Amino acid sequence: MRRSSRLGLRPLREIAEAGLQCFTQRGFRLTQMSDIGAELRMSPSAAYRYVESKEALFHIAALHAAGISLDDLPMPVAVGDLAETVLSIEAIVHSWPRWPALRAALDHPSPMSLLEDETAGIATELYDFLAATWRLIVLLDRTANDIPSLKTAFTQQYRAPYLTDIVTWFARRYAGDGPTEALARSGIEAISWLAMRRRTDPAAAAITEEEARRGATHCLYALLQASQRPPQT
Repeated sequence: MRRSSRLGLRPLREIAEAGLQCFTQRGFRLTQMSDIGAELRMSPSAAYRYVESKEALFHIAALHAAGISLDDLPMPVAVGDLAETVLSIEAIVHSWPRWPALRAALDHPSPMSLLEDETAGIATELYDFLAATWRLIVLLDRTANDIPSLKTAFTQQYRAPYLTDIVTWFARRYAGDGPTEALARSGIEAISWLAMRRRTDPAAAAITEEEARRGATHCLYALLQASQRPPQT
């Protein structure tokens, strides 16, 4: 096995964090190895002591974003090509939950008297998932156009089926005559902002995690509840 001593080197997670920042900001195609040196204030060539290529840098950035330990990887890290990283991401995606609350609501709808609880369960599981995986999701969103196979691994295999299911559920529960898909998607976007985008929005710094999670549980129900109200006279 190829091994390199870590003596005198920074922890690999620092290199992965710098790579994650660069790929998230610039995408895969525009990120250069010299950007990592600039991010960490070291010489451009120093990054090659940690990873052998930009592809290897993206690999450890994705693993780091997914919360996977890099401690046992020998340095400099090498990967054959991006297909190896896509396979790793596919394995991560397949390990993610398959939305038990949403699945239960589709298969065994609650009585209308329990709609608030049903909706809160769906919103909460979405919030908790996004809050736990947001850094990897942002990375995949930013680089998917540069690495088309990521769209298959994430967007087509995971995100698209979820959107289909939640729009189906919302349409069954919505009693109004508004655009159900647009309303469902707006609820999802609100939850996504609370769970993900809020974390990088300086204007949202005062919102606590508890407040964000509680707000997310009300997003979808507020949309559904509006359709249950009698018209104003």
